[in-house]
Amino acid sequence: MKLHLPFLVLALVFTASSRLAAEDAPPAPAASPALAFKLFGPQSRLVYKLSNGGTLLIAFDPSSQSAGPIKFRYIFSDLGPVGIVTMSPEAVATATALHNHFEAGELTLPDKTSVWVSKKVFTDAKAGKSIELDLGHDGKVTFTLDPEGAGVMPLSIDYGCIPDSNDTIGGIETILLKSADGEKFIRLFDNEQMPLIVDMDTGSFRVRLSLHL
Repeated sequence: MKLHLPFLVLALVFTASSRLAAEDAPPAPAASPALAFKLFGPQSRLVYKLSNGGTLLIAFDPSSQSAGPIKFRYIFSDLGPVGIVTMSPEAVATATALHNHFEAGELTLPDKTSVWVSKKVFTDAKAGKSIELDLGHDGKVTFTLDPEGAGVMPLSIDYGCIPDSNDTIGGIETILLKSADGEKFIRLFDNEQMPLIVDMDTGSFRVRLSLHL
């Protein structure tokens, strides 16, 4: 992916993100864990920063359900590619592979997840089990939970501060999965209903939700 962010293109990105976003205002922040999926799921707009300097904009479809299917639209900061990804209920439940290569068009994932991990991966990791994930271009990597890596990560969702499920203003509770060599990691939103990837380094690239500092 060759992404550039000159001033003019950056202005076009924000215009494009407006087209991706729903016409109605984003849902009000909520402190209850039961409302976490409403906060981060349907109608959420996420801004990911890429290690090559680009930006990935994600807009979840309001029809998405926490058990799947999950559907989102995306656009890169150079205004392409633009596409749609749909994760099947089976993938949301049990997939152990990640889709990390985005191209223009529409794609349905029957056995992979994207932007977050499956509930099986999340619950097994929380239970202390080793998890083998197929990262695609970066191959299969075994991850385990790093108990000392948990903590609050400050985030900016839809260009605004939000509280997490524990009412920590400006951030969300996260857990950290690490490879055996410590060179690859995945930081996840600590919520079984939506184990969102908030920071990930696969070896060939890094992607993270924009920080609010």
